Amino acid sequence: YGVPEKIDEVREWYDGYRFGDVDVYNPFSLMSYIGEDFKPSPYWKRTSSNSILKWILERIDTRRVLEMSRVLIGESVDFTLPAYAALSDMDLPEDWHLFYVLVEMGYLKIVPDGGDRFLISIPNKEVSFGIEFELTHAIGLNHEVIDKLVNSLTSMDDRTTMDCLGILLNDQSFFNLTDERYYAAVLVTALRPLIGRYRIFSEFENGNGRVDVLLFPNIGG
Repeated sequence: YGVPEKIDEVREWYDGYRFGDVDVYNPFSLMSYIGEDFKPSPYWKRTSSNSILKWILERIDTRRVLEMSRVLIGESVDFTLPAYAALSDMDLPEDWHLFYVLVEMGYLKIVPDGGDRFLISIPNKEVSFGIEFELTHAIGLNHEVIDKLVNSLTSMDDRTTMDCLGILLNDQSFFNLTDERYYAAVLVTALRPLIGRYRIFSEFENGNGRVDVLLFPNIGG
């Protein structure tokens, strides 16, 4: 199509799937991207209501929420998945059911890591938008507060940062806030808009323990 400079953008938005030894892009989204004069957008998300994804995220436990938040910021989760399972026989919240369903639906990609172990991650930027939208709603995050939090962090506005964290962490009913991992999931999800300017890590080993969230600035990025 005469726009080789768009290769990296297309790869970031619509690549990430692998069938056997072949890398595969989302064909519907790729053709939609071309038809819309090479404008990147989550075209796949617009073809359905994401009702199954929403249903799953509203029913998972705190451990799964934190893992989904980590996947959302670009981390990989190491997991055991069976080679075959009947979706009709699944009852959440079995450990592997959530990821199996999302892999089958194309929301997640898997890379073999030996035996039945796989590294699970987000395939591309387009899918990331869909999961982020549903996850923030499942957790109950306020997008306006998230925007204020991100702006306050980058402008070193301590008071506004504290106020936003107070709202995000105190004005929640999800799982009645009985698990520390939920707080980490809230923070990781809320800080996702900083991806690109910062590298975000969760449950990072540092010093004598682990920190919930760690941000490294991408110098010059």
